[in-house]
Amino acid sequence: MAEYRDKKDATSRFMVGAILLRSEAVNAVIRREIRRVTDIMVPADTIEKMLRVEVLKREIIEGVQADSASRRVQRCADKTMRKESEHDVDIDKSIDGESQAPSDGMGLIK
Repeated sequence: MAEYRDKKDATSRFMVGAILLRSEAVNAVIRREIRRVTDIMVPADTIEKMLRVEVLKREIIEGVQADSASRRVQRCADKTMRKESEHDVDIDKSIDGESQAPSDGMGLIK
């Protein structure tokens, strides 16, 4: 039953609206396409405002279902940022902790 609900939520207008408003990647693509078509660089906050005020219906942005979808998108974004942050820390540790192998002076490791 939960799988059906998740599938239904994934294709809901509220989820799509939340992704359009909350996703920096979507905002960047819209911004890039506007620049490609018009040669004008539009600020990211202007795009978000246009989506919120002029493009999306109010019922998709406001209400219980919209808030729920927005929270779900935000949780996913937070989880992704945490994973990327942990990955960056792991890379830094591995770079700092590497032992230097003896070299032959030409950059080749013996």
